[in-house]
Amino acid sequence: MAKKIKRLLAVAAAHRAMSVYRQDKRFRGGGPALVFAPAAHGSFGDEALVLGTGAVLGQMGSDWSLVAPGDLDPWRELGVPDAVSFEDGLAGSGAMWSPPAADDPFSRAVVIGADGADFSYGIRHVSAKLSTLNLAAASGAPATLFNFSLRKSISREGAHLLRRLNPAVRICARDPFSQERAREVFGREDVSAAPDVGIFLTPAFTEASSRIAEWADGRRTAALTINNHLGVNFSSQDMLGYFRRIGERLQSAGFDVLVLAHDIRARQGDPDLARAVSTALGAGAISAVPGSAREAKAILAAVDLHVTSRMHAGVASLSQAVPTIGLDYVDKFRGQFTWYGAGDSVVPWDADDVVDQVAELVDRLSRDDGVRASLAAKTQAWKSQPEAWRMS
Repeated sequence: MAKKIKRLLAVAAAHRAMSVYRQDKRFRGGGPALVFAPAAHGSFGDEALVLGTGAVLGQMGSDWSLVAPGDLDPWRELGVPDAVSFEDGLAGSGAMWSPPAADDPFSRAVVIGADGADFSYGIRHVSAKLSTLNLAAASGAPATLFNFSLRKSISREGAHLLRRLNPAVRICARDPFSQERAREVFGREDVSAAPDVGIFLTPAFTEASSRIAEWADGRRTAALTINNHLGVNFSSQDMLGYFRRIGERLQSAGFDVLVLAHDIRARQGDPDLARAVSTALGAGAISAVPGSAREAKAILAAVDLHVTSRMHAGVASLSQAVPTIGLDYVDKFRGQFTWYGAGDSVVPWDADDVVDQVAELVDRLSRDDGVRASLAAKTQAWKSQPEAWRMS
């Protein structure tokens, strides 16, 4: 009962927040853009989103300031120009977030929606971000909700809250499937779509990535990016067996295998799983635990093929013209791969014949000499038009 009451109070606070359409003196200035991170620092995917957003704003000639929950120091260490605490400005009893006072008011507001824009991961934080878009739009400043996925099924209360977004807010989904769902949810035909902004992440070639490049030189290599999060209903041994079978099929196709952890948070368990899979595969297999998303992207540049159960690792390889196979656990994979002309290189991760499907795709991609050129052309075409992300 207490949990139900708490949720009802959160929904009521979210409705109040999303109903705010007043102007705010902290917008309509010539200052930096105010950018909301999807979550606290920790996931390489979130790193890619934040740094990719900064790259788009940089192409527009706009400075930016990041709003993020949790510890801000990791963002600053990544070179984020300015970071503001989300928790400090969040009203204790409501769902409003107050922008900090600034000598030069913010020029725009940008919310990176990622996987949580449909309120599937909670109500209070999302409504606080979206209500800031309403404040910016009411003030006449550009406001953008972008780079988000919508699930096939959205709760009634989530859809109702999304419809409270100011009509002046620009909306840009990150795949055509989410775009179609968003048009229906928002009742707006002007919802656009563009690839995940991680396409703009620049690789960081480090001592660690150089060691991988040296290992890959003269070999036929494939990266296998694991995802222990898939095992919420399975044991660690189940996940080990799952990725081992895929790795063995890659080895039987003539590849040496790099097992990659793309989320290095200890509680996620990916580093331990990557090492365990590599050990199980034996000779010709190694593991890597990158230090950052940019280093992970540099590592992926060294391989000939990539099989990934992490979407942003897929974006990192596709955007470097590396033939990539996606193990899809939500349809954001297929939607993302479609931008690169690779929508048919995605298989459901839990298919009974997933190993056989991966083997067929490995064979096809290995025989297609035009894959890399096609991926490179698609990537360059998108990166040359930053206006597609609706922030200009």
